[in-house]
Order: sequence, then structure tokens, then C-alpha cells
Amino acid sequence: MTDDRRHLQEARKAIAEIEQLTKGITLMQFEDQDMLQAAVKRQIGKLQRALSETSPRLRAQDSTINWELRMPGSLPSTGVAIDTGSLWHLVREELPAMRERLAQVSTQPD
Repeated sequence: MTDDRRHLQEARKAIAEIEQLTKGITLMQFEDQDMLQAAVKRQIGKLQRALSETSPRLRAQDSTINWELRMPGSLPSTGVAIDTGSLWHLVREELPAMRERLAQVSTQPD
């Protein structure tokens, strides 16, 4: 398995875990559950690592993907608190779109 293929699988798995963790959860419920937020942040950290390790060739296939997973506020890897609203937006709006775009990226040689 190529490195890019492995990194994409790790990214997709992290997104799937986040979606499973937050399935049927409202923003208000999310805000009240520190353990859930911590679990989501842990998966976002895994997603960040997987995306950051992809090759420039792979990244060039879709420049609309947030390969560095930059988001408002602090990133999970910094250990600094993240605005819950920004985190929720990432979970509900950006990650489902990212999942779809990642499914279209090819790891096959040209």
C-alpha cells in the first residue's frame, strides 16, 4: 500500500469516527459533553496528521480540500481550547464535504 493510500484511509477513518460520535447530537448536547468534545478533537488530530503527510502530488489533485485542516481558533494539536462553535461547524459542514472530495482523489500513478 502506498503512503498516500494509507494516509487517505486514515483520514477517511477519522472522519467516519467523528460522524459516528456526533450522529444524532445537537450543538447544545455537544457543548454540554466534554468527553465527546475530547473524543472529536482526538479524531481531528488524527485527521490532521493523516492529511499533513500526504504528498504534494496527491494534494494537487484537489486544491479545495483543506489539506492543512486550518480552522478558526486553535488546532487540537496545540493543546489550546478550540471555540466549540467553530469545532461544530467543522464537524457538521466541512468534514462531510471533505469526505466526499477525498473519495474522488486517486492514489493511482498517472
